[in-house]
Amino acid sequence: MTIPLPADLCLQPPPAGLAAPLAAFAGCWLGRWGAALPHLLAVERIDADGSVQAVYGLGDAPDGHIRRQWLRLRGRIGSDGLLVFRSSAVSIRYRMDASGRLEGSYQRGQVSDHGWLQPVAADRLPDLLAALPPYRPLAGETLLIPSRVRDAGLGRPANLAATLFRPPPVATAGDAAVPVPLVVFSHGSTGPGAVPPRQMLRYELQARYFLARGFAFLAPMRRGRGASEGEYVEGYDRDPLKLAEGLQHALDDLDAVVTFMRAQPGIDGRRIVVAGQSRGGLLGVAYAGRRPPGVVGSISFAGGWIGDPGGIPLETVGGSDFNRDVFVQAGSSGQAVPSLWLYAANDSYYSPAAIRRWQDGYAAGGGAAQLYLFPPLAEADGHRLLDYPDLWESAADAFLHQIGFSW
Repeated sequence: MTIPLPADLCLQPPPAGLAAPLAAFAGCWLGRWGAALPHLLAVERIDADGSVQAVYGLGDAPDGHIRRQWLRLRGRIGSDGLLVFRSSAVSIRYRMDASGRLEGSYQRGQVSDHGWLQPVAADRLPDLLAALPPYRPLAGETLLIPSRVRDAGLGRPANLAATLFRPPPVATAGDAAVPVPLVVFSHGSTGPGAVPPRQMLRYELQARYFLARGFAFLAPMRRGRGASEGEYVEGYDRDPLKLAEGLQHALDDLDAVVTFMRAQPGIDGRRIVVAGQSRGGLLGVAYAGRRPPGVVGSISFAGGWIGDPGGIPLETVGGSDFNRDVFVQAGSSGQAVPSLWLYAANDSYYSPAAIRRWQDGYAAGGGAAQLYLFPPLAEADGHRLLDYPDLWESAADAFLHQIGFSW
């Protein structure tokens, strides 16, 4: 099964006379955290005082290093209508909406998530779990790529860890493998703290989209992240000089990765797309603005380097608008390749007003950015748009066709 169940799962009916707002939580609930992680709640018992015993189950999430599992939890339904499970390390909350779904939120330190669950009949639960698409990990290669820039902490260039996924080979009439185009997908920041700095990110969901279209897909980790060597200097101080230092480190690392990959067997070094999420999205646009050899386009998912306070220009709150400054410079180079910008209107870091301001600055210098500002995501923070390919894949398809790719 995608989510395991305990052999002794036992669902007790609510006791007679239990208040309706409490009794409504009884039974089984199935859904997802975010867009991808299968998530189960089976409420085994509700007592008259609102105490709850439940089985909490999860599927596989490779980027989060989560393996399918179940736990028994004890919680309570409060007078505010929230069902809360809490320990010293984690808090999980559920609220029932007007349509009878459970809206869930999860907090573990700086790591949080959001999701929805639908009620399901207990006797159908095994079949429903069996019908969920099983997680099948992609077979990837781990590469170590020399960064070429001396790292202050190491006293030498750092080695950068990356995961490479290749599509099935396509042979010509002479039975020689055809070199394939490449997407280099750059990660965002640590949150701060929401993503463990040493976690290797593979972006398998996004990799599957590009692999199906004949691309190889590389997920590199910058210095001090994942298994990469070196010092992590991409801090959150709003001092523009410190922000610029972190961005320059990231640009150096991305340039080392792209240069290395252009020379790899089976990779068409003349057809590279740089893409990324959050800081990785802005990084790709800034790097593509330099028109490096072989890079023909960039795709930015919720791109930005530092959070924007509600769309107010940052110079009015004591600092420069660093994101806009970077986009203006990238567009003003006169060399920027075409770029696709993908955002959702309920992004908790970047407001629609800020996003449009950045696009205007980029375009004023001659940058060609196609902006898609999607409506608010119903079930997640818009900053996680990349986890919803059903929303953005048609826009990405059109962009890739426009810059010369076909499949």
